[in-house]
Amino acid sequence: MNGNKYILGSAIVGILLAFLVAHSCYRRKIEKAPLKEGGRKIIIDTRSRTLTIETPEGKQRKHGVRKIVITEDKEGHSSVLAPTWGLTFEPGFSGFVAYGSPNVGLDLQWLYWKQFGLSTGTGIYKKEDESLGISFYPLAINYNLPFLFTPNTNIFVGIDSNYQPIGGFSVKW
Repeated sequence: MNGNKYILGSAIVGILLAFLVAHSCYRRKIEKAPLKEGGRKIIIDTRSRTLTIETPEGKQRKHGVRKIVITEDKEGHSSVLAPTWGLTFEPGFSGFVAYGSPNVGLDLQWLYWKQFGLSTGTGIYKKEDESLGISFYPLAINYNLPFLFTPNTNIFVGIDSNYQPIGGFSVKW
């Protein structure tokens, strides 16, 4: 029976790693085109969550954007709205340590400011008597990892329902 739990755990970790590798290998190339005089180029990089606006005067870059709205009027004038904070609904799978045991579960990030966020989550863990327990953390502070291959991965610290510290990671979908 002990061998089965290691096989199941290894299969889950293997599937998660395969998903992360496949996701990180999917990259789009941005074509380099010359900027016309008086024009501007808008580059949206969803992997690093940045917005870059290039004009003949220079570059403007915003980090930590989650939603970008570009509007254009009838005369051809465009405007860009890229908030760096706000309410969001980003569910994810999480792995964390709470109640002195490793947990796997689900979480929900509901507020963000640039690379940081607040989330709530729940998980399951194995008790000392080999039964399963349910854990809950009402508040955690997330940090979105800035690496190219981890655009949807956060690390977090917070408190569980017993006001004990927790820490872990979350992969958003």
